[in-house]
Amino acid sequence: MSLGLIGCFLYLVVLGYLKALSYNPRTLENLDINEGILQSAWYKAKGTGGTLRLDLNEKEHKFYQIRKSEREIYAKLIGERVKIYSEPAILFYYDHILQLEDKNDKVFIKYDYENKLKEPERNEKTTFFCLKASLFFLILIFVLNFKGNKPENFRKEVYE
Repeated sequence: MSLGLIGCFLYLVVLGYLKALSYNPRTLENLDINEGILQSAWYKAKGTGGTLRLDLNEKEHKFYQIRKSEREIYAKLIGERVKIYSEPAILFYYDHILQLEDKNDKVFIKYDYENKLKEPERNEKTTFFCLKASLFFLILIFVLNFKGNKPENFRKEVYE
């Protein structure tokens, strides 16, 4: 089990460094922009997330990931025309809303490009923690393996 934990920590370290190397945030003008009527927002029973439906026209609609902490914002805007700036989703998830404006260009959720630039630094701290934890467990396992039966003593105990 402990070797599995070490493997998981090292896997997170490698993923963290790969993510930091490929990280390139976009400015507000380069984000995906969609305008439409905010049709509905629903939330999962457990967790902090939910899904928002934006009707782009009569036949097309788009879904976004939302947070429960922003519930009041979406409740006010249901049925109104909004503009959403988003970032493409990773794998099977919906897009993330980075900025939300209503038809009068009033900003409800503000995109902070400077904060996005600092994200690799925050991720590096997490990666460093995982690396330290995996080294600690590796040393702990190494020290614990010194205790106990040596091969000579083990044979004596088995045959007695």
